[in-house]
Amino acid sequence: REREQEKQMIKKIFSGMIPPSYKKEPQVLITIVKWAFIGILLRLIFMPVATHSDLISIYGRAFYMMHQHQFSGMTPLLVHYFHVIFLTILKPFMPYSSEIWQWTSRLLGADGRIWMNFVVHPNVYRTLFFLKVPYLLFDGLCALLLLRLFEDQKKGLRAFKFWMVNPVGIFVPYIFGRFEVIPIFFILLSLYYVKKGESILAVLLLGISIATKFYPLLFLL
Repeated sequence: REREQEKQMIKKIFSGMIPPSYKKEPQVLITIVKWAFIGILLRLIFMPVATHSDLISIYGRAFYMMHQHQFSGMTPLLVHYFHVIFLTILKPFMPYSSEIWQWTSRLLGADGRIWMNFVVHPNVYRTLFFLKVPYLLFDGLCALLLLRLFEDQKKGLRAFKFWMVNPVGIFVPYIFGRFEVIPIFFILLSLYYVKKGESILAVLLLGISIATKFYPLLFLL
């Protein structure tokens, strides 16, 4: 009975994220679920087996900030705070994390010892998977926002499908290990509130995206 209640709760949460107009026709809802399943499966395939030193660098600097209380690196400060939060949440799933980041220093990313220490660790695949889970959550929210940005249901479904199987969208966070889905999420959320006429909130959210990456400045035009 408890499992059935959990399933119903998850179903209710997922259903609540989908705009009402898409739930009127069962076939449309099935299409969304089907493409979401395909997209998630593609992401899960790459999450534990692929990365670039950028992923290790960004999380390593976050670990450095957590324990040394100092900022290191050229990446905007807000991005590091996001990853500090991610590491804090993921800590119970990675009790060995101090072993992974033991070489963390101001030269993180330029020091080959850090990379080698990471890739030879017995929990490397598990670690890669968990480090990308926050990106997966932001990624999923981006997909759901696309459904809300389009008045035309067909255009919304087309955007959703494209997002779920877009090779670039899969490569950047899950193979290369970049955090691009974070600024993109705040850009889409900003556009959503522009559409609703809430300009102050829209500008605030765009400001958050600019604080993580500089290219959202182009949207100010």
